[in-house]
This record gives sequence, structure tokens and C-alpha cells, in this order.
Amino acid sequence: MNTTNNQIQTKHVIFITCAIVLLAISVGVSAIVVTSTGLQRQFAEAETPDAQTQTCTHIFQPDTKLVHHDAVTYEVQHPATYETVSVPHTVCNICNETIDGKTEEHRALTGHSGYTTNVPIAETHQKTKEWTEVVVANEAYDELVTETETCTSCGEVRAVEQ
Repeated sequence: MNTTNNQIQTKHVIFITCAIVLLAISVGVSAIVVTSTGLQRQFAEAETPDAQTQTCTHIFQPDTKLVHHDAVTYEVQHPATYETVSVPHTVCNICNETIDGKTEEHRALTGHSGYTTNVPIAETHQKTKEWTEVVVANEAYDELVTETETCTSCGEVRAVEQ
């Protein structure tokens, strides 16, 4: 019977030891030492690295934004242009007045009876009107600008020199 009791005691010790080991693992005990005075626990030091010794091999990605630039323009004033053209007229032979379509009226008013048709007279006519031209010095455009970069590992943000 003694042997059976020893076997039962051994099984109990093994069972209790396994239970203690499982419990120790769940609460962070790194070693259980069996001594003649009983079980002793030894805790491992925390395995969290010191914040100062923890380093990141940064992988920076650019933080970009779209910036619109308006067109740069200026105005150029263009003056009206003129040209001299030869225009045929009817002219009184006595006073040299232009009497296009009024020969009878002119004779009645002045008593001048002689006139010549198709006399070429130089006249200044406006060829083009004055106008303002808008000149585009630089077209409008959109630009992708990077002002900062962010580390994809730790989230650190740094400014980008322009």
C-alpha cells in the first residue's frame, strides 16, 4: 500500500507542478525552482526595450498636395490704324467744293455751273479700331507639392526642404 500511496503522491506532485508551471507562464514567471524548502518563483525582467534604445529604420513617404497656379497675363494696348485712300468725288470747278450728289443745289445757292466728276481726293480712313490684347506670359497649371514626409513604420513627420 505504501507503494500505491507513493505513486499517488508522485502523480499529485506532477499534477500540481504542471498546474503551477502553466499558471507561472500565464503570469510571467520565467522559472520555477524546486528546492528542499518548497517551490520558488523567479521572474524574468521585463522584455520591453527601453524607448531610447528602440530605433526605427524610417521609410518616409511624401505627403503631397495639389497646388493650383493661375495664369500670368498682361495687357497690350493696340492703337487704331489709319490709311490714306484715293476716293473719287464731284468737285465744283469754281470754288473746289466737293458736291457729290448736290450739283443742282450748289448751282442754285452759288450760281456756279461747272463741275468735274471722279476727281481723286486723298482721304484718311480708319483701318482698324483701337483694341486691347491679353497676352499669357505663363499658362495656368497644377503642381504636386511635397511639404512633409511621414514614416510608414513609426509615423514620424519631418519637413521637406524646398
